[in-house]
Amino acid sequence: MTRLVSERLVTSVGQRGFRVAPLTAYDVEDTMQTRIIIEQEALTRSIRHGDMAWETALVAAFHALSRYPVPKEPGPATENWAMFHRQLHMALLSACGSQWLMELAGLLFDQAERQRILRTKFGPQKILKRDTAREHKQIFDAAISRDAKAAVRALDSHYRTTAEQVVSVLSRIPKVVAKRA
Repeated sequence: MTRLVSERLVTSVGQRGFRVAPLTAYDVEDTMQTRIIIEQEALTRSIRHGDMAWETALVAAFHALSRYPVPKEPGPATENWAMFHRQLHMALLSACGSQWLMELAGLLFDQAERQRILRTKFGPQKILKRDTAREHKQIFDAAISRDAKAAVRALDSHYRTTAEQVVSVLSRIPKVVAKRA
């Protein structure tokens, strides 16, 4: 539980135990903006320094994710998609040469994944309409082509779209949204 508190996934309530950390629109925006800052640098470095092993890992991660449709409900297929989704995003950054960038990117990915799950669970399908597979392909194609500017633009757009959808869903479920002090 201490690790989950340090990762801001749960909060400690004095003498009462632990609770799932509240989620606000501010949290979503802050996570997204920080993630873009960290991953922009990591992705640019990976594209600059990535070797054949990096390209191979990236191709494998993209291929694995592309075999699963974006999940619409819980279950084993959703768990597999989430695992491959994380692998792709981490593979993109894996040649950055910085343990700190990778660790911070992993923590921010986990926060964003929590938010994405909330969006999927509570969001009406009409506001969730988007071609996530196409977005991942744009990021992949730019990275594998060594076009750092296009890769960063595609990643930025991908993250902003997800954050906008999460904020939209949060506004529809007021009991989940805590006011920022």
